[in-house]
Amino acid sequence: MYSRYAQMNEMIKRALQSINISSQLEPPGLMREDGKRPDGVTNIAWERGRALVWDATCSDSLARTNRNESEGPGFSSENAARKKHLKYIRIKDNYCFLAFSVETLGPWASESI
Repeated sequence: MYSRYAQMNEMIKRALQSINISSQLEPPGLMREDGKRPDGVTNIAWERGRALVWDATCSDSLARTNRNESEGPGFSSENAARKKHLKYIRIKDNYCFLAFSVETLGPWASESI
């Protein structure tokens, strides 16, 4: 699972590079109270003078909890994105935050597209 996770973050970094936006993975200084930090940050402003911060996740479409709660394709990725936004609520005052969320069977959260 870690390899897929690392590949997602490298893909985001390369996509930003393709439009001449430099970024940094696992940026120091952006830690939450629990010591965890987001997956990446742009080195220049993204929107309204604020840098873009992202945190990526890949939810298991077939996990029992997701199958029991699922309301259809994409539900798991949208739910995971909502949870990421709650975890990074304090960062959103100073940065643009993106929860990059996909499912193992394909659907992406709408904000990830």
